[in-house]
Amino acid sequence: MKLTVLERLMVLGILPGAGNIILMRLRQGLIEKIGLSPEEIKKYGLKVNEEGNATWDLTIPQEKNIELKPTEIVTVKETLEGLDKEEKITPQHISLYEKFVEGG
Repeated sequence: MKLTVLERLMVLGILPGAGNIILMRLRQGLIEKIGLSPEEIKKYGLKVNEEGNATWDLTIPQEKNIELKPTEIVTVKETLEGLDKEEKITPQHISLYEKFVEGG
């Protein structure tokens, strides 16, 4: 699945912080796959300010193809569906929702 830097950071931000051992192992696997490597952080010039907002060089191509297992996709999908049900979807979530829930 092709994900931009913003989408990758958004996925990391919505992953459940607690759950059963299976969910926590899925979470850890997603962090390892989706998280930005030290090389990518340097490449994009990623910086986080004191308020926790991230900025990076938007002139560099952002998409990366990340191979996700079906269970990992379902984990993100169910998390997004939960946010939608709770009416906590933000404009930044729209592209993720389209990719993971609507299959776009």
